[in-house]
Amino acid sequence: MLEKKLIENLWEGIEDDEWKIIISHLNAEIKSKLPVLIDQGEKLVKPKLKRKWKKYLFDSQDVYSIKVFETSLQIMKLLSEGKRIEQIKEMISDYVLEEGVSPFELECAVEVVSYFHSRGKDFHRYWKQRYTLPKIKVK
Repeated sequence: MLEKKLIENLWEGIEDDEWKIIISHLNAEIKSKLPVLIDQGEKLVKPKLKRKWKKYLFDSQDVYSIKVFETSLQIMKLLSEGKRIEQIKEMISDYVLEEGVSPFELECAVEVVSYFHSRGKDFHRYWKQRYTLPKIKVK
């Protein structure tokens, strides 16, 4: 996958022309995935938000966003299958490791699920209670 090549070579001094080619291929890959992501999402998101889902995907076509969309869909699929919220973290952890999803991308996916899925608010509440660091007062 081109994204892995991009990450592997990040520190190896890729020339500007090479970057342009890699980014161009990544953009093409993202555009090719878009119809599938839209279709999958429309089956999982709240019915009244289908139009917003489509707009959200069209407005956010970059390497990082695509991981967020794919991770969000994995979580929403599990929620739609009726999985207990407590089970989902374990079920999604293999996917996150295999796909190289960063902690930031995972947190973004949690926010996407919270907004678009009918069980999203409950999932978000559970996630934040367990995986958010306590606030520290700075003097």
